Amino acid sequence: MDSLPNDAWRTLSTEACVETKVKGSRFIGRAFPLSSVESIEAKIHEIRKAEYNATHNTFAWIVGYGDAQAKRYSDDGEPSGTAGRPILQALEGQEITNALVVVTRYFGGTKLGTGGLARAYGSSAKDTVEAALPVVRFHKDLVSLTLSFPQYNLWMKRLAELDISPGETRFEEHITMELAIRKSLTKDAHDAYVELTRGQGQWTLLVP
Repeated sequence: MDSLPNDAWRTLSTEACVETKVKGSRFIGRAFPLSSVESIEAKIHEIRKAEYNATHNTFAWIVGYGDAQAKRYSDDGEPSGTAGRPILQALEGQEITNALVVVTRYFGGTKLGTGGLARAYGSSAKDTVEAALPVVRFHKDLVSLTLSFPQYNLWMKRLAELDISPGETRFEEHITMELAIRKSLTKDAHDAYVELTRGQGQWTLLVP
């Protein structure tokens, strides 16, 4: 898999649930796009409550970006390293963040051994992540700017060339527009704006 650009990140586009059987044991994988530890902990609690008869409810999650990224996994009573770690690797292998994967197991009477467990949990997690449709998103800068009416059409053409979609636009004495710009394109967009307005426009980087 190709490495992501510096201003990109990959997450899940939807929830997913995939059930498989290995030597009688049922493995139910569930994946969720979630961006806070609080929401993740609530979801884990919800699943444990719903699957209280399960033999194990194992999980792994990753939240955040770069140096601020946090991650955690749990074997929930399975032998160390056979469940949580393979689930986490299914996320790390695709550089996915802001996501939770829970794999519930109902024991089927046949022991799988540590290697078999790791393969079963890893395969369940991988299939569930794929079913949740990984998607690449981009870190963006939110910008507010002003234009004169004669500048509007030229600016819209320049935005199209940069593949930037205009946001909320207000037509009053002047035109005020908001843009969500992929960070790697912000400098090009700003340079184009300064050139168009000859440095007379108002470009404001908004703080989320």
